[in-house]
Amino acid sequence: MTGAANVRWVLPFLKRLPTVIKVGGKWDEETRQNRDHGAWSVWSYTGPGGNTVTTNATLGTPQNATFGSWANLGPQFISPNPFELGTTNALTVFNLGGVQGMPPRPSRNAIADLFRAHPEQFVNTTTPENYYTSFIANERDIQQTMTAWYGQSDTRLTSKLQIRFGARVENTKNDVTSFDPLTRVQVLARGYTVNSPNTNNGRAITIPGLRYQYMSQPRVTRHSKASGYFPSLLVKYQVLPNLEWQAGANQSIARPPIDNLAGLWVVNESNLTVTAPNPNLAPEQHTSFQSRLAYYFGGRSPGQLSVAVNRNEATNFVRSMNYSASEFGVDDPDFAAYTFISTTNSTELQRYKSMDLNYSQTLGFLSSDYLRGTSLGLTYSRSYANQRRPGLAPHRATGRLGYSYKRFSGSLGVVWVADKPSETTYGRFFGAITKYDLTVNFRLTRWATLYAQGRNISNVKDLWYESPPGVQEGKQAYLRQMEAYGANWVFGVQGRY
Repeated sequence: MTGAANVRWVLPFLKRLPTVIKVGGKWDEETRQNRDHGAWSVWSYTGPGGNTVTTNATLGTPQNATFGSWANLGPQFISPNPFELGTTNALTVFNLGGVQGMPPRPSRNAIADLFRAHPEQFVNTTTPENYYTSFIANERDIQQTMTAWYGQSDTRLTSKLQIRFGARVENTKNDVTSFDPLTRVQVLARGYTVNSPNTNNGRAITIPGLRYQYMSQPRVTRHSKASGYFPSLLVKYQVLPNLEWQAGANQSIARPPIDNLAGLWVVNESNLTVTAPNPNLAPEQHTSFQSRLAYYFGGRSPGQLSVAVNRNEATNFVRSMNYSASEFGVDDPDFAAYTFISTTNSTELQRYKSMDLNYSQTLGFLSSDYLRGTSLGLTYSRSYANQRRPGLAPHRATGRLGYSYKRFSGSLGVVWVADKPSETTYGRFFGAITKYDLTVNFRLTRWATLYAQGRNISNVKDLWYESPPGVQEGKQAYLRQMEAYGANWVFGVQGRY
């Protein structure tokens, strides 16, 4: 649920300094109950030509004893599309006779039709661990309430100089509900069989045992609050009629991921540790400084040429942290000797800087009527950081050539991205890549347009690399992972009414 109110007032008593005041507020309440029961949806076909099942004496759940084949049910259960890996040639298969080929695949549509028509011929063979994953480990319950107020002033100091300043005040309240699990000793005392302390953290091995361990006690709701004050300033100066300079600064936040706030306590009685989310995490704090100089083209050739620089300083990033029970706010005597492994906010400063060059223009100054519908766009970005950051590419460039004449329009785009770290592990990076996109439109009538869109039309593969330990990242790299999605084409008719 959300609600907002905004007021705009043009000050009548500052005619020499035209000023517009804006004030407003917002209330937002979001409730999330994340569920993922996919691990529980495992079924075994036990009808004619299918599997046979028995009951696992230890777990108390059905398990497959013998296996049938979907081919026994008829050719309609074999997919007309055999298993294959496209043009990558990553897998070559030979049968026992030495003949090369690909194994057949069952038809998922036929199996689904059979499941709907005869559910009695299927047995659920999920295990207690599947139950734990679906109904315990993946549960997330959080209610987040945010209230905010802002004030902003736009004032024109001269015919060329304009200033905008303001501030935002925000309060966030989190109510996180999670299981209150029993210890391994308490579950054993009730008569349920459990794993050894070093296996699955010693939890119960049957579904009734898991229900008793995690669901017999009322759930616990933990509360946290955070508030902040975020000022902003923007200055615009009209150097020339077509040349504008901007500079500004602002503060903002980024809230922590839900999985860091809500989730399951995982108790390890062998090591006397509890791995738990931290509902008291504060948002990341960001301070940004920007400046931009832009020249605007007018007349028959509209467009712009600009350069922008940006600097962002951030703190309160999430990092791992060990707590005692009292430091984590736990007063349950059963956990007094445990170490709580969770997260906290880092005070380390991370600094990010970037420069962006941009040019875009319709080439209406060309003499030929056939060429005046040509447009061109180019961008280049250079990025820096004071430490290695996954996903941050030091160089990125894009280009787009467009053309329009009467009923026809189209564009060809290209993007190039340099090597960039792919994850936190040093030495692993995503390889440089160049991809092309194509868009073509032809207007049939005022209401209908034919179109074709192509992404990655040159079928470029995504490649992940890794440099050996002790070697500079990017040097002596070997291929670690490859993904080939192929070109993606969409053809259609667009209607406008």
